[in-house]
Amino acid sequence: MTDIVLIGHGKMGRAIEELVHTEYRDRFRILNIVEKPPLEAEALQGCDAVIEFTEPGSAYGNIRFCIDHGIPCVSGTTGWTEKLRELQLYAVEKDGSFLYAPNFSIGVNLFFETNRFLAELMDRPCCLRCADRRDPPHRKEGCAQRYRPVRRPRSATAHS
Repeated sequence: MTDIVLIGHGKMGRAIEELVHTEYRDRFRILNIVEKPPLEAEALQGCDAVIEFTEPGSAYGNIRFCIDHGIPCVSGTTGWTEKLRELQLYAVEKDGSFLYAPNFSIGVNLFFETNRFLAELMDRPCCLRCADRRDPPHRKEGCAQRYRPVRRPRSATAHS
């Protein structure tokens, strides 16, 4: 069984707590819930991992504290990523474990992948003529192949 500590007991912290108690009670146990920083070593004593969902102002300090104490940390707090690279390098330097996952939702991540795919499709040339050119005309004034009007035969009733 994995003992975890929740740092932050807001909406996401409570959702994780409920999930652990209902769905994953045979795999995880919440050892402690730290509602507000600052963290103290006693609060993390005996835990195997930390899940951090606090506020942008305290996330950096919480994660660094966990890295300093050799405790793997998963953070879902958003709004502080200007220091993310610094923490990633610090975790490597200290041989620590840190995962930043600001959105755990499978649906949202599928949406991101779909957007990447659609962006690739939209970046493709519209026709073979444009594919052979380095600077396709459809990017500036429009491609003749793409925007050629469709000519329809006149109907027999239109002649009368």
